Amino acid sequence: MESNNKVNHSGACAHIEGILRNLEDGRRKLDDLWATRRLKLDLCLQLRNFERDALEVRKDIQTQTNYMKNVDTICLIPKGCLLMD
Repeated sequence: MESNNKVNHSGACAHIEGILRNLEDGRRKLDDLWATRRLKLDLCLQLRNFERDALEVRKDIQTQTNYMKNVDTICLIPKGCLLMD
């Protein structure tokens, strides 16, 4: 009977060890998937920030362009360049 208990105990231990190995493998795969997903999310965030910044710069350039169109051009000529009669 004691021999039968050892066999059952050994079989149970082997089964539990197999389950633990499966859990470790699953965890490793999940970690790999998360690392890949996190990289994609980080890249998407960087792209979104770049797009936001580019839009802001575009608006600033348009504002400056409109301002320059309305500035009197005589104000842009350095004093030494004016012809005095």
